[in-house]
Amino acid sequence: MEAARKELFIAAGERHSNSMFEEHEKIEKVSIRQSLSKVKEEIENLRRKEKDLEVLLEATEKEIEEAKLGVSTSEKDFDACNNADLLNDDDLADLEQKERLEAMCQDLINYKLCLD
Repeated sequence: MEAARKELFIAAGERHSNSMFEEHEKIEKVSIRQSLSKVKEEIENLRRKEKDLEVLLEATEKEIEEAKLGVSTSEKDFDACNNADLLNDDDLADLEQKERLEAMCQDLINYKLCLD
């Protein structure tokens, strides 16, 4: 009887151990599923953030291009104003005289060509 009792205890112990291992495996599977679910959600959130950042980057690049165009136009306007401001009355008179002399020179060249 003692031997039968020992066998019953051993069998009960094995069943208890097996059920504990099975329960532990079930808990691990549930835990892994929950972890995977959280990872999937995080990946989806990161993808949404990536798309938002791409849109923001495109908008920023457009703003940069517009700013560069504005700077270029401003530089041209500044240079034009700066050059105009540098010419004084004497410079304008000299410029007009130069243009008259160039016109006279061209007339003389044409006259000489007619004589030849």
